[in-house]
Amino acid sequence: MSGQTVDYDNYGILLYGANYDANTYVDIRSTTGSNILASVQPPNITYLPGSVNGALSFRINDPTLQGLLTTQGLRFYVVSPTAGYQFAGPLTVVRGSPSLPSQPAAFHSVYFHISLGSFWAALADDTGSPSPRQQMVWSLNNEMQMIRASGIDTITVPLPDNDGWESQHGGGFSYDPVNHPSPQFAVGQEIVLRIAAANNLKVIFVIIPSLYRESTDGRSAWNGLADQYDVTPTTDGALNYIHSLIDPASMYGGVMTTELSTIGLTDGPIGSYYKDPRVLGFILAPELNPEVVSSEGIETHKAFFDKYWNWFYNLVHWNGSNTAFAGLYLIGSPNSPGAAAMVPIIKDFKSWFAPGSGYSMPDLIGIEGYGGAGYPLQNAGADMNVMVDAVVHADTTDYPNDYTISPQKVFIGEANTDELSNPYTNQYYQYMQQLIAKRGLAGVQWFESDTLSDGTPPALGDSGYDLFETSFTAYGTKTFPGTLPSGFSWHYPSTSINYADPTTYSSSTDNFPATWGTISYTAPTAKGYWYGEGISNFTSGKNVVAYAYPNPMTGNSSGLAVTTVYWDATEMPSVITVEIHMNSPNGTLFSGGGAAGSAVTGTWVSKGTTFYVQDVTGGKPLTSANTLAVIYADVQ
Repeated sequence: MSGQTVDYDNYGILLYGANYDANTYVDIRSTTGSNILASVQPPNITYLPGSVNGALSFRINDPTLQGLLTTQGLRFYVVSPTAGYQFAGPLTVVRGSPSLPSQPAAFHSVYFHISLGSFWAALADDTGSPSPRQQMVWSLNNEMQMIRASGIDTITVPLPDNDGWESQHGGGFSYDPVNHPSPQFAVGQEIVLRIAAANNLKVIFVIIPSLYRESTDGRSAWNGLADQYDVTPTTDGALNYIHSLIDPASMYGGVMTTELSTIGLTDGPIGSYYKDPRVLGFILAPELNPEVVSSEGIETHKAFFDKYWNWFYNLVHWNGSNTAFAGLYLIGSPNSPGAAAMVPIIKDFKSWFAPGSGYSMPDLIGIEGYGGAGYPLQNAGADMNVMVDAVVHADTTDYPNDYTISPQKVFIGEANTDELSNPYTNQYYQYMQQLIAKRGLAGVQWFESDTLSDGTPPALGDSGYDLFETSFTAYGTKTFPGTLPSGFSWHYPSTSINYADPTTYSSSTDNFPATWGTISYTAPTAKGYWYGEGISNFTSGKNVVAYAYPNPMTGNSSGLAVTTVYWDATEMPSVITVEIHMNSPNGTLFSGGGAAGSAVTGTWVSKGTTFYVQDVTGGKPLTSANTLAVIYADVQ
């Protein structure tokens, strides 16, 4: 047996050996004493690669043990109950010199095709001419070109299991890839990465067990209702599901992509996504909620976290990999239940992985920025700061075990609103970007690229959260088989029940047709322009809110309208004088004044009119380098 310390801080332990099995655990002693200081049990041990033989990994999270590991080392004994409690060791490992953590630059991401239930089914299907995969490859390239041109640098891509609603349209990954492998879904995952890289986009993968599994997986009291693939010596539950999404090559071998040559890219084998520069991060579960409690009083999301988090974290950082972050996302927004109500929920969530808890601190923690359903969007800046403060600051008066977290570990998720007619909508998008800039947060995720569903006709356009106007050309439909492999069924909660309790779930083997075809993004919607303005206004060290109200505006019979242009660059002390120019940095002068101000137009604004907010302090030239913001006018 041999071993070393790994991960960015070298508190990870990697032990090489042979004949490890799923019951293997590790006892830890000091280098001078005989007492067992700690025992690391499954599932907090990660076995790799691809089987339980060869290597295992786990993290040292206890501060006392971390100190011993650094100063004198620790002794490790690997014990196998299956083999009559035979053990290997002792092996003494001393902590190596830590490298700096890999902190991703502030990212601007968009949730990609989360409402298209047949998305992965189409990518996995390469039959016919043109095949669904070929059509999707064409679509993806078109969509990602538009996304990148809009200022987005990252896409957030869901990887749902096949017990969720997506599988009613064929779109779920295998929850049990050992017994029911889905190699062509892994091919689809690699295709997304290759096309994203070609368009200079990073990818965040969200591993999404269905709400049913997230709430019930492994609960012995609900045996037969939840997860027949529980963690036992012969079955691995969600561990294999998670493993197949982070390291698909170990699960499926050298399966090759196809159809990429149709857009000028090179086909190749599926990958293992450790140290893969195309992957910015992995998030486990879409929305964790500390307040979900079953009828038996079990905190089911906490139970899910306890079961899978350390294993997931170790897997993302396997063998010292630190190019991708391992993240979690907390549900709850300033809209609901409200910023003040979120504070105790955030504190509860932090307690899950507090120092000394035995659980690894997430690399990134997401909090929800959604504001809709009548929420006063002008309050977003103040409310989101309350939620950020609850994460990063330690309030030991009201929460004695609270602790600080770097703001660089916090990102904003679902930073959208459906309040299209709210006069503060434009400001809201810019508030979110200003929050990133002022607080030094890790990034933001916009929700979503489009709301294309598998309905007939597809839901397109400027409804809901759409950021792009979309066209769809159908090439036929496909209805999926009436049954799935044994042990699977689709579960979905009604709006009136607690989804934590599996006995209240309906299950269905109904299948719905999915329409194949090509999807094209034709232009940003009003929301698309606004988030684009938000990004451009808070990059390159600029920190300015600039918007027009009303916007969109109603034009007269000639398509012309009147609006008021507002700007505020007072967060930039160097900006003293501002001018507003039309359609280019050095276009016709419209207005100007101090660092903050407003000006009313005449009835001459048309769709596509742009206002350039220029910093002219001290006679700065009218160039793009001195553009503080660009405002797009949408006349309808």
